[in-house]
Amino acid sequence: MPQYSVQYVDDVAWDKFQQSSPQRSAFSSSAFLSALPVERRFLFVNVGSEVVGGIPLLVKSESLTIPPFSVLAGIHFSDMSKSKPTKRIETQFRVGEAIAEHVFEVFPNGSFSNCPSVVDFRPFDWFNHGQVESKGGFTTTLRYTSRVRIEGKSCSSKFSQLRRRDLKLAARSGVVFDCCENVDALDSLHRLTFERQGLVRPDVETKALKSICLTATETGFGKQFSSQIDGKIVSSTLWIMDDRIAYYLFGANHPEYRNTGAATLCMWQSMLSILRERGIQIFDFVGVNSPQRGAFKLGFGGEVVPYVNVNRIQPCQ
Repeated sequence: MPQYSVQYVDDVAWDKFQQSSPQRSAFSSSAFLSALPVERRFLFVNVGSEVVGGIPLLVKSESLTIPPFSVLAGIHFSDMSKSKPTKRIETQFRVGEAIAEHVFEVFPNGSFSNCPSVVDFRPFDWFNHGQVESKGGFTTTLRYTSRVRIEGKSCSSKFSQLRRRDLKLAARSGVVFDCCENVDALDSLHRLTFERQGLVRPDVETKALKSICLTATETGFGKQFSSQIDGKIVSSTLWIMDDRIAYYLFGANHPEYRNTGAATLCMWQSMLSILRERGIQIFDFVGVNSPQRGAFKLGFGGEVVPYVNVNRIQPCQ
């Protein structure tokens, strides 16, 4: 039986591998991860000299963490599309085993989030099988996002009645769409959104938003858009992108202009802009895990797509 081993690698080696992995995403690139307030460690799983899998381990206080605004940066596999199903399933299982063993040994607790295409979590479910309460192990949590494929303006016909109404309302309200790089405006609208909901925005989220926005626009893996009324930015959003998918990461609106359709117009026109400029047709809304946000995002006609978080747990005392 082949021997599987693990090793830590640098950003360059990780990016070269993840860019060819079926699980690649904007969230797992070293450029995006460098903007997060955590330590990043890139782990390869090898069979001999061949890299067959890997994972970016995001660490804070010696525990795994899913930082604010970061998802889908979990287990990656090499491209095994030409392998027989039995070999692919076996190899991916063994990669999961190697990662589970290393994570269990090194990290006392924490979680990591996975790409929707990773579906086999038996290595974690079976770890210390029947003895998790006494020895510790892993649990898995099912989460959901929404993905929509668009090919042109006609795709707005898939929108919910509320989203279609918003587009008509935006036209009557004089909303103007614009591509802009104004991090301060997005940050201000994000703060106002929290205040409207009676919430205190954590400092870590404020810092992460600014850091990600600046890194994304400077390196080109993200783009900011806005809706304006009479020259004032009233809605703003940031998408990050890889070669296949655009991810809706931030969006915020001025409370006084919530009933103008500006948010829906900004979202829709930004999608059309990305389609036109980069040819990307798949748009991920990065989570539909709360009732209010889920309803808004699903209104753009997407499908519900599940993904899994893996949680490292301690034994019960």
